[in-house]
Amino acid sequence: MKNPFRNLFALSVSVSLVVLASAAPLKVHTGGAIDQIAPKLAGKGEYELVAVPAGEFRKPAVTKYAHLAVPASIKMETKEHNVQVGVVLSAEGKVLATCVVASDCPELARAAEQQMRQTQFSPATVDGKPIPFFFVFPVSYQYQPQH
Repeated sequence: MKNPFRNLFALSVSVSLVVLASAAPLKVHTGGAIDQIAPKLAGKGEYELVAVPAGEFRKPAVTKYAHLAVPASIKMETKEHNVQVGVVLSAEGKVLATCVVASDCPELARAAEQQMRQTQFSPATVDGKPIPFFFVFPVSYQYQPQH
């Protein structure tokens, strides 16, 4: 017997894909310099950076840190390495995208970006209402020899 729902399922999938493809960019709020940040997000998704609206602003907070997997190539270096990772959060606090804003170590930059993708955050809010938000999170590493 032929399944009468087979074509209906295929039709609903194709319609859903069309709707998703035509969606407007997500408006993401930021307190930073939009013209400097926007190029860093190129290719990371469809985001429109906008200023944080007036009101009582509360920045996102880390609720659970992910482990920083320090690359073996720098694990024993006593030089301090610093990375600034841009993080796009949804209104629910979920990490949508990351980008390296600044780094003095490409190996650590990749690890820091991975760490931020796995870290959990509470959302940013304005007047108690959650908003999508972009911010820069600093990550540093320096080997501390045990004496």
